[in-house]
Amino acid sequence: SDSNLSVRLMNVTVGTFLPDVDLVNLIIEEATVAVPEAVQHGYLTYTIRYANGSKAYVVQVPLDAPSVKKEYIRADMRAYTLNVTLTFITHPTSETFTVPVIAVSTVKDAVLPSGRGFCDRKNIHLVITHGNVDQNWLPFISDWHLTPKAAQKYNYSLRDNGTHLAISFPFLSSHLNYEDLNSSGIKASLHLTLKDGITLANRKDFSISCIFSPSDLIQCLPNGTVVITAVKLVGVADLDTSMLVLRDRQCKPSIVTEKTATFKFNVNTCGTSRKFSITAMTYENDVLYFRPGNDTPIYQLKFVCWYAIKQTVDVQYESKKKPPPSIKPGFGSLALSLKLFKEKSYSEPYQKSEYPVVKYLREALYFEIELLQPKDARLELNLNDCWATNSQNQDSFPQWPILINGCENSEDSYRTIFHEVNYSLRVKLPQHLKRFEVGMFTFVQGTTLLQE
Repeated sequence: SDSNLSVRLMNVTVGTFLPDVDLVNLIIEEATVAVPEAVQHGYLTYTIRYANGSKAYVVQVPLDAPSVKKEYIRADMRAYTLNVTLTFITHPTSETFTVPVIAVSTVKDAVLPSGRGFCDRKNIHLVITHGNVDQNWLPFISDWHLTPKAAQKYNYSLRDNGTHLAISFPFLSSHLNYEDLNSSGIKASLHLTLKDGITLANRKDFSISCIFSPSDLIQCLPNGTVVITAVKLVGVADLDTSMLVLRDRQCKPSIVTEKTATFKFNVNTCGTSRKFSITAMTYENDVLYFRPGNDTPIYQLKFVCWYAIKQTVDVQYESKKKPPPSIKPGFGSLALSLKLFKEKSYSEPYQKSEYPVVKYLREALYFEIELLQPKDARLELNLNDCWATNSQNQDSFPQWPILINGCENSEDSYRTIFHEVNYSLRVKLPQHLKRFEVGMFTFVQGTTLLQE
């Protein structure tokens, strides 16, 4: 076979045959097509006759014919594969036989996708111009497949109009990398890979980095509230964002993601220091990360809020009694679970097959109550009353209160102990869980144990 690449044609010569052999059909993609009709599929055939009476057949097909398989190889190379079967007839017996033809041409005509990136104040953008080889390539960030549904979940923008793929990420995103943070800016990077849709082999990498203003990480509100977001840097791979703290280590983040932690607090709390000048008040604090057992932070983000002092005035005020705030009841369906755990780590609950659980007097019982539905981060689970009975009927008597109005029972010899719930791989919404510990007890009447 040979290829005329200037006109993008493949020519395949088949034979030599005796004069009593004729080409009658072509089998193209499992469809049998007579020679005259093959033209409609892009296949031209003609005969070469030799002086001794023998002959050969030439099949000519465009590289861009639908039945010619195209495959990207490397760099700018594509392979074109022609796979056709020729059917011949022998006269006068009318016997037929077939000749399979497979021809491959390698052509330097691959156009790889290209990209350009840019940033605005709040977002990082990547626009990929499609080539002629990436129709079935898929966008990935590391091992995460960036589909329209996945992008929508994280409020990313993903649009493909057939010629261009446009992607936009907010600069505070779970799938960006943060490589540097200092007073002049925060360096955020997007690394995207196009992978083969069948083999998932890496085909083309794209990267874009931008410097964003560090002021986008902090809000200093007029009422003295500070909102600061700390980001996980690439160089501290083992950093758990839920364990970031302020100078007062009791001050922990209110919102946590894999890459960020957001604190909201008042300037008069959390170990914030204060300085005065003639024109301004400044408040300083640090976001810190300590490895267990080490008092030297491996991560420190210093931040300052600056408030201008315009004037000082004497103000006389009189307080007025306002009615206490009221809570408007809402109606809806809540799904809750109550589990008994084996240890204080709350890592392994007792399974149904393990009940009834045998415990000794005063041995700790670790309870966890979780709001299962709805998964609304604005909701917080609060416990009101909790009591024990001597039977499975919650209204039976005798009863012993474990929690009263959300507090431990002051008449209990062994007080209920509350355990803090922090963000973890299992706990995405800490405000939806409550945990407490109760010492094992039994009901008695006089000196007699009550059992059912």
